[in-house]
Amino acid sequence: MPNLSTSPTQPAPWGARTNTFVPFTVHIRIVPDRATGKRWSLWRNLEKISLRVENDFVAAGLNIATPVAFTPQVGDFSARLTIIGFLERSQLSIADGGDGRKVESPTTSIDFIHSGTDPDEKTALVDGNRGGSLSEAQDPTSTVMDEVVLLRDLLNASSDQFELNDIVHIEYNGVKYGLKKQGGRSFNS
Repeated sequence: MPNLSTSPTQPAPWGARTNTFVPFTVHIRIVPDRATGKRWSLWRNLEKISLRVENDFVAAGLNIATPVAFTPQVGDFSARLTIIGFLERSQLSIADGGDGRKVESPTTSIDFIHSGTDPDEKTALVDGNRGGSLSEAQDPTSTVMDEVVLLRDLLNASSDQFELNDIVHIEYNGVKYGLKKQGGRSFNS
């Protein structure tokens, strides 16, 4: 059986675990140039904006799943871009030049009451985690809050095609931020 890493430049399988890639989905509101007012010119303008944003993000070194998708205005939702990607965080300690990021649950644990649905089954109190649901009254950890602010600032600094307040929705590691009508948390909380 061949060795997995035969080159000194390739990391060993156990050495590649220093980075954590945290998934995110971002929606950015855009206002396309209406030009002639024809649907085709509006569609092309949306396509141009999404290509410019994609090129800006790739040039800035963001780890995105290309291409950047665009959606025209539908109802009371304005035209938007959808970016799916990963924020790279280092598991190395801060003293070693890393972020000190540990793989952990993005939200706090809460108590669940198991009612004992079967006859003669006892009720129980279980400490658990449901992954960021607003209906379960879970709060994100401070690490997740700091990383969402970092991600929002990185996205804003990477392209001049939109403003900071145009980032309307971020789902980061299963926790939703942004528009309340989509069930999101505030960016500032």
